[in-house]
Amino acid sequence: MVVATVALFLVLRSFASKFWLPNPFGWQSLLVPPVALGAALGAYSHVVLDSVMHADIQPFSPFSSANPLLGVIPLGTLHLALLVLAALGVAVVGLRSLHSGGGNAS
Repeated sequence: MVVATVALFLVLRSFASKFWLPNPFGWQSLLVPPVALGAALGAYSHVVLDSVMHADIQPFSPFSSANPLLGVIPLGTLHLALLVLAALGVAVVGLRSLHSGGGNAS
């Protein structure tokens, strides 16, 4: 998944130089290593968080079909934590946008 994300990023960035593509958050100036790191962190944290709340996830497949993470955090607590983190993320993006003069938050 990380490789596919990086490949898509490179294709879109090459199109952006030929065609007008929107550039919210300054994505066209990003380098490949941060994109790859973000894709990896997003993909694997998603697997971990899904493993906590879904019984049919097998986070250690193909080595094990067990899911020792299931229920480690109560579902309500997990949802509240994710909501707080989402609000924090929106606040950070908003503050970066204000700090950069209302333009792209880069």
